[in-house]
Amino acid sequence: MIYTAACAGTGLLALRMLGILHTTVSMMAAPLLSTAVVLGQALLASIWLLFGLVGWLKPLPIWLMIMIMLAVLLVQPVGVSRLARQPLIALLGWWLTETPLPRLLTVSTALLVLAFAVAAWIKPPFGDAEAFYMTYARIIAASGRLEPMPGLYETFSSIGMIGEPHFAALIALSGVPAAKLFVWPLAIAGAGLLLAIGRLAGLGSRGSLLLLVMLFTTTAYTHHIWDGKVDLFAAALGLLAVYWTLAARTTRTGKSALVLAGLAAGFAVVAKFSYAISLAPAMLVLLWWPHCKADIPRFRATLIVGCAAAVATIPHLVKNWAMFAAPLAPFLGGSSDQNWLQQVWFAPNVVQWIIATYPFALTFGRYPMQGGNLSFLWLTLLPLLWWLPRPEQLRDSVLFQLCLAGLAGMLVWIVLRPSIIAPRYLLAVLLLFYPLAARAAEHMLDNQCAPKLLGAAIYAVALGALAIFSYPVLPAAAESARQLLGRGSGPCALASIHCAPLQQLNAEAMPGDRVYTLGYYTYWMRDDLLQCKDRGGEYAMARFSGAGKGLSWDALAAGGFRWLVIDRTSHGQAYDALMNTPRPDHVQLDIRQQQNGIQILRLIYDEVTAQRICRQTAGGTWTLTAQP
Repeated sequence: MIYTAACAGTGLLALRMLGILHTTVSMMAAPLLSTAVVLGQALLASIWLLFGLVGWLKPLPIWLMIMIMLAVLLVQPVGVSRLARQPLIALLGWWLTETPLPRLLTVSTALLVLAFAVAAWIKPPFGDAEAFYMTYARIIAASGRLEPMPGLYETFSSIGMIGEPHFAALIALSGVPAAKLFVWPLAIAGAGLLLAIGRLAGLGSRGSLLLLVMLFTTTAYTHHIWDGKVDLFAAALGLLAVYWTLAARTTRTGKSALVLAGLAAGFAVVAKFSYAISLAPAMLVLLWWPHCKADIPRFRATLIVGCAAAVATIPHLVKNWAMFAAPLAPFLGGSSDQNWLQQVWFAPNVVQWIIATYPFALTFGRYPMQGGNLSFLWLTLLPLLWWLPRPEQLRDSVLFQLCLAGLAGMLVWIVLRPSIIAPRYLLAVLLLFYPLAARAAEHMLDNQCAPKLLGAAIYAVALGALAIFSYPVLPAAAESARQLLGRGSGPCALASIHCAPLQQLNAEAMPGDRVYTLGYYTYWMRDDLLQCKDRGGEYAMARFSGAGKGLSWDALAAGGFRWLVIDRTSHGQAYDALMNTPRPDHVQLDIRQQQNGIQILRLIYDEVTAQRICRQTAGGTWTLTAQP
């Protein structure tokens, strides 16, 4: 929590510099605390990027910066304790006066949220986190320097980074579990911002509770609390941008609020490029919506937000300029291979079906790479909208504006990226539909004329949703109990199939051995092996042609590779092609037993054959050099 407090200190300092802190604290303690954490972590991530570029992302500089931000936090006239105490006291007061069902729902939600923290600490990285996000963070933490990731993902390192610098900093300080756990307070801060948006839309306490239940039964949100990916950084920043766009209408510092909204939007786009497509239309709807409380002309407000968003991208541009000599990479420069920017996931007939079944595809779809769904509660509760009184002026309804903003972002996404069905790519925009469903249900709960059985059914469905979506964290809870009893299942407990074979490699490989990998998942390798593995140019050798050109035993030996790791489930053809390639007499081969489709080969040859070797230069840093 010290690290999260440092983020809050950074955010409070920024709010004070913007002139927002002293004018709003009395009326919005909870949103301000969430804002401080979400904004502060984005600013701190930008600092870590700059530290990494000069090789300072090491424990001592990191601790010094954390101490500075904690000192800033302590000297603030409004501290985190006060900001946190006010909403907690209000929550406790409401809970004590409520009826049993909402009290039970509140406790159940809190227990599930705590279970997500356990899962974040216990479960190893999974999926894309095991391939890139957490693996790259480990490499950065080991060397203290930000450089392109060795191997397959070298050009992918040009993406925007908000979560990865935090992961690297926390790994350098305390290890991977601490890095993964940091997403949990960020997820809570994101929930606080969604609740604040709901409050601006007119939700009361029961509606806010249902909104919270919807969020924490959204697997596109909750799965990324514990899997080690960075999607929630973009989602939280997107919600921050929406909140302050709305709050700018009512706060006395409207211009500063718009600057804050723009910074958040810019950081959200850096964290996830897909938000440039989805968040921008949603923001434009809210900025250009006609309302009587606007003190700043719409064009000027849009200009303020746009300029602030551009400022937020500067650290990213500096990073790509330093690493690739191409500030606008990956869109302009950096690499000739930009196929990953133009992804098509499914065939045209499947895409047509996906589009025809929106929003059900987002809620119930089980497509490859989807990465979670929206909560079924929002579609379940939405029919109650029929009994929700219509406002006298529909255009003044914030609920209506939020739905139109969400619809605009979703439609633009469908037009520009129809084959990519992944709520996580535009999650902050899709969450704008939730307050309407929560308000409709709240109206029925508060309506004395509504059947009591209906109110009980609403709570029962919400409790059922919490029970259903607790299943992913049950294995983590069981493993946590085993570890507390001293009966843990070892490092590969709950891990993917890549853990065991790569742990075997770690046990046998010498320090600084070079490993050539034909596969996507290298997280479980030792730090030195990750830093010494194949580079982008060497990885290109694996692109076999019909003439048999490409990777060869001579090339592997000349590159100094002592180990070859091949995932035959994804690179089986490459393995077959290599094994059919004539092997020279001076290169001997030791084929290890295949595990879970992972084949490990040891190459044995004279030292003089290698033209490149990997040496430890300082601390945990390993670099490639020519053989002397």
